[in-house]
Amino acid sequence: MIKISFNILYYHKNVIRKKYLEEQMASYEINPNWIKDYDKEELTELQHSKINKDHDKIFHAIKEFIPGNIIEEFLKEGMNDAEVSLNIKHVESMRRFLEQFSENDYYVVLEDDAILSDNFKDKFVSCFKKLPKNFNLFHFDWGNLTPKIDPLRLEHFQNQTADVQVFENNLPAKFQLGSAGFCMSHVWCRRVVDYYDQNGFSVPSDWQLSSIFFHENNSKCFTCMPKLIKQGSFDTYGSSVRDRVNGVFK
Repeated sequence: MIKISFNILYYHKNVIRKKYLEEQMASYEINPNWIKDYDKEELTELQHSKINKDHDKIFHAIKEFIPGNIIEEFLKEGMNDAEVSLNIKHVESMRRFLEQFSENDYYVVLEDDAILSDNFKDKFVSCFKKLPKNFNLFHFDWGNLTPKIDPLRLEHFQNQTADVQVFENNLPAKFQLGSAGFCMSHVWCRRVVDYYDQNGFSVPSDWQLSSIFFHENNSKCFTCMPKLIKQGSFDTYGSSVRDRVNGVFK
């Protein structure tokens, strides 16, 4: 029997976000694992040592999707402690999943700024049933890529209001900004953890994970229309990782 493990990455000061997600999870009778460890105030020298400052490979993979001014701002400032913390929360959450679940099971993660769509659970189950058995990643939010999806295809999916449509993210260079919510196979959790263990990380988690998913490995990635979640940091809560004004770091 397939099991699906729900995990929420939580920063202890985001109490309003936690209350919202607790209520949502309870309403859907989902009992998630709350990843409360590795907050930015708790980081150790060993965890900071995981930072790999060789950005060239990552930026080569993502530069066509991220405006140059944002990359320049990042290079000036480097990763802050909140970004280091979120990277570690992601990989350690996956590691716990690998230790507790079998190869037939699936990992779901939500960052604590995720805002769920109405009837989230029913929509997720509907999407999951439509995914091929060999999928690697199912992304709940396709981030900033709307203009890069075939316009005819996009219009078709926007008109499908009765049900959530699933489609493969087969963009010219598969890339997905945002790590606020996704479902991943056990095998690919292992690949991501192995990558972090061997290479460390050098950029914020959404850039880092996207590079691993689509450029380090040829993943089978799917997403859906309409989105299952939206990232509340942009228009609901404000960011607890890095403030942005019109998409630019400040």
